[in-house]
Amino acid sequence: MGMIAGSWAQRTIADGEVTTVKLADGAVTPVKLSFNSFKHIQTVNLTAASTTITLSDIPSSYEILYLFMSLKSNGSSQSNVRLRFDNDSSEAYRWVRIYSDGSTVSTDSMFSSLDTSINLGFINYTHFYLYDVTINNPDGYHKQTSSRFSEMSSPRIGLCGGNYIVGAKATSIVIFIEDGSAFSAGSRAILYGVGE
Repeated sequence: MGMIAGSWAQRTIADGEVTTVKLADGAVTPVKLSFNSFKHIQTVNLTAASTTITLSDIPSSYEILYLFMSLKSNGSSQSNVRLRFDNDSSEAYRWVRIYSDGSTVSTDSMFSSLDTSINLGFINYTHFYLYDVTINNPDGYHKQTSSRFSEMSSPRIGLCGGNYIVGAKATSIVIFIEDGSAFSAGSRAILYGVGE
């Protein structure tokens, strides 16, 4: 840019004027452009009913995980969606939940004593529920979960917080329905990591 009357001249760069043609192969890499962005780890798409959704081989380099899910039950009644780390079914979990149907607000919890899984929220057999779950997965500290769920046809929305008291980093996540029914075909879970 040139100087005009003591100030910088401004020029708009046209579309296509800047290209990557002159960049050497490998000059731009995810490491060089690391902004702690979401990095896809894996996706599970159910093509048939299944009683569990398992996300395995989670890299230990991620301390923050984001899990996005669209879930529907093939059962005959409403139930709860549950989460376990490393398929650990021991009494090593605590959770608290607040939810509303638009007219009343309710709460329940398993915090003063231990449970065998974390409660993420409700699931129904008539509609898909949407979930987004943030997981703090440090080494040597308790795992923490924060989940939001919603289903707007009924409607119902809610928040759940959970804690897993085992210190080692989790390498797998298992999602299941409390009453033993299966997730319907079309249910989906997508896992991302942040800050590798």
